[in-house]
Amino acid sequence: MTDEAEIGKILHLLRPLPDDERRLGLLKRIAADGGKLPPRWAPGEAQGYVYWPGVARDLRELFASDLAYLADRDYLRRNHSDRLNRCPACRSASLNIREICPSCGSTNLFAQPMLHHYRCGYVGAIGSFASEGEARVCPKCDGALRHLGTDHEVVGEQFGCRRCFASFEEPGVEALCMGCGVKTAADKLAFDDVFEFEITNLGHAALRSGRLFDRDDEQMTEPDLPLYRRQVGLALLRDEVRRQARYRIPFSALMIRTRRPGEAAEAERAVVLQVRDRLRDVDHLGRYGDDTVIAMLPATPEAGARVALDRMLGQIAQRPSATVVTFADIDQVDAALESAARQVQA
Repeated sequence: MTDEAEIGKILHLLRPLPDDERRLGLLKRIAADGGKLPPRWAPGEAQGYVYWPGVARDLRELFASDLAYLADRDYLRRNHSDRLNRCPACRSASLNIREICPSCGSTNLFAQPMLHHYRCGYVGAIGSFASEGEARVCPKCDGALRHLGTDHEVVGEQFGCRRCFASFEEPGVEALCMGCGVKTAADKLAFDDVFEFEITNLGHAALRSGRLFDRDDEQMTEPDLPLYRRQVGLALLRDEVRRQARYRIPFSALMIRTRRPGEAAEAERAVVLQVRDRLRDVDHLGRYGDDTVIAMLPATPEAGARVALDRMLGQIAQRPSATVVTFADIDQVDAALESAARQVQA
């Protein structure tokens, strides 16, 4: 692969191009690097990470907007990569995470094992057991503790503070911002989800065609397939789930795998066309993953969806893997779809 400086020079050539040409150029660059664009940690940068280290800072904002544009229109897929904690006061990612005393906030802590004496049941910090040669003496019954696992066991740790002498089982966790000095409890930190970008089927189709499919008549469906784009299809699905919750109108969906690893795009096309032919006019078919689609069946309970699925599979020669998906409420949509996708890909 070309080094980062060379990639930066290539990407700088995209700056003066019209928006669509520049965005298509970014897709070509990602395709040349294997189809994925992972984030790179950059502690010296305010954002904390970059996608192309060789690109000048003034161009990164433009490219970030382009990546969001391409992802929002399904040319790229956002894959969760990590979560980056930030200071809620200044948004810096330069944080020192440390354990603190819950009483005084000091970081000057120590830990010691907690011992359980089998004979009398006493549990205490190791410091409360006096030493007697190679043994320890139980402060409750004066019995000797000689063999770990035979007459006593370690049951955990006790923490102590050297400043206020408090004892506690769990220290607090706090972040000190190295930028502004603000201290924040770990569970109160701000955060950003950091994503890797991956080219989708639609992105590959754009590269083959040499243009983005952004005309008004192209923004709803994928080229040459009776299939809603992912974001459009998911929006329709969520509308149906809301309608189900509000009006008690049943709604089910089918998660269908359109091709197996190594199969050509024509194999998927054949499955999609056969599925679409067997759906009602009121049903919708949308993209979910590179090898999965969602058939949305309004006013159809789960039992009816299973009948429809069995009938459909019996009429499609490829016998694609598929399952029925139902939705308890709008908050469970993503989890239900992810579970169904894993099931049909197993």
